[in-house]
Amino acid sequence: MINKNKIDHALVGVHCYFNSFPSDSVRTYITQNTINASWPFSTKGIWLQEFSYNSIGRYYVQLNALSNISFGVQAENLYKPLIEQNNINIAPVVNNPTAKGISIYGCYGARIYNNNLKGIPATASVTVGGIYASLSFISTIQCNDTRDLGYGIRCAGLMPSSVYNNVMRNEFYGFWLSNNGFIGRQDNLPVGPPQTNDPSYNQFFGTFSSGFRSYTSDSTDGTSSYFVYRGSPAKYNPNPADFNIQSSLFQHILSGPSNAQAPLCQGIAVPAGLAAKHAKKIAQDSIPFTGNIANAKWLNKQGLFTNLLLDTVNLQNDTILQNFVTTTNSSNAGVIYNAYKELSNNHIVQAQNYLNQLSPNNTIESNHQYILSTVLINLQNGNGLTQTQITNVRILAHKCPFTDGIGVYQARAMLALIDSVGTIYQDACEEGNLGEPSPAEGGNGRKAKPNNNQLTQNAIEETAAEILVYPNPANETLFIELDNNEFTNANFELYTMLGEKVMAYALNTNEQISSISLQQLAAGVYYYIIKDNNQVIKKDKVIIIK
Repeated sequence: MINKNKIDHALVGVHCYFNSFPSDSVRTYITQNTINASWPFSTKGIWLQEFSYNSIGRYYVQLNALSNISFGVQAENLYKPLIEQNNINIAPVVNNPTAKGISIYGCYGARIYNNNLKGIPATASVTVGGIYASLSFISTIQCNDTRDLGYGIRCAGLMPSSVYNNVMRNEFYGFWLSNNGFIGRQDNLPVGPPQTNDPSYNQFFGTFSSGFRSYTSDSTDGTSSYFVYRGSPAKYNPNPADFNIQSSLFQHILSGPSNAQAPLCQGIAVPAGLAAKHAKKIAQDSIPFTGNIANAKWLNKQGLFTNLLLDTVNLQNDTILQNFVTTTNSSNAGVIYNAYKELSNNHIVQAQNYLNQLSPNNTIESNHQYILSTVLINLQNGNGLTQTQITNVRILAHKCPFTDGIGVYQARAMLALIDSVGTIYQDACEEGNLGEPSPAEGGNGRKAKPNNNQLTQNAIEETAAEILVYPNPANETLFIELDNNEFTNANFELYTMLGEKVMAYALNTNEQISSISLQQLAAGVYYYIIKDNNQVIKKDKVIIIK
């Protein structure tokens, strides 16, 4: 326990580094410390680093007061850290305008609750933010208050997570989603009276000088990446009894034994099974991405695979997810996961055996191979990194994590005791594309939409992501899953590539999954259209094999 210390004028107040806890029962508490920097260059208040989140000891950062800090709490490659009830005054410095109150990189299951974050002085610079979460799968950002910053909360990269019950005040952007960000659908849920069903329940006050309460850039193409805010009134206090679901995809991380302290503000309960719906979308490649699509899908599937192994509730009685785990475990993604797991348990021989099985197919896998081999070599011979290894690790540390994977964050952690505290490893991709045009102008930059029932083109595109059509290729049966009970008169039509309609089928909107027999159709490529009340809501190709 690191408790009730007063730390003034330090480059780093508290630094926990590579403890490699092998047990979920190990806890490190950093509580009730007062840290004041007041240096003319970048400082870190509480800096937590592990080599991999397969090291499953827990960090609890609670009730700390941090002032004049460039980076308040920075967590890298941690397993279910809890960052709660901290008060952080964020102050960028001249030689480095980047500053973040709370930042998490490559973590799993992070919980960020009830923190107060404020810019000192107030700023509209988008390099200064309250909470920054990057490639941190299944994170929960709840009940935080951010103000006077360039952005309140930013989620960057693939990390299905919960962002709800937060307050953002007087900022350039309130919420910012970037870099193929996917936090899960947050609107159009059939709860509460009309125009009030806003389960994300985030509140916005004051002036947002960009004109954007929430904004997406470099993001998933036109579908699930929308973060929804309530346009009017700005503050909405629903009766929790009106709700039976919330924006979380995998809410069970809040209710398990790891949740030592419940959030202070009112959450909204989620029924069992919500997580599985979204998990299947990832498993079946039904989430569209932009940019390096193959690497984006790899990162998302690796995150889901980890989630299903560490929190097995979604695997119960679900053959799609069970088959996904079995298939992934025998792939390179599974080999990499198991190598890190053995390494975290200090099983050097077993980790090396897994590494010997790895034959990389992309840059993410190659980066993991290099990180693993470098660490294993040093553990086996007992020496530190050679100058050549340091140079190569530095090269990796400066790459883009959204295309090169969390091996980038592991490289940065490895350099923490080699390079100076003020060293910034950052690729241009991490700042997001602020000037990106809207979809109508050929880009992905867009203002997140207010919560309403108007069926705009964006809403149609988003609805398409809520429909699963599988398998593809199909043989005898095609399944259509409607993950949205607002459909009232849905129909499925199938055409040959010459435009001949060969099937018309009324979907049962009272059932989530409809099955369609393909036995009478010849093998080939077909084109399908799904309509609701005669409006096209999804269209794509399907291959039939015999």
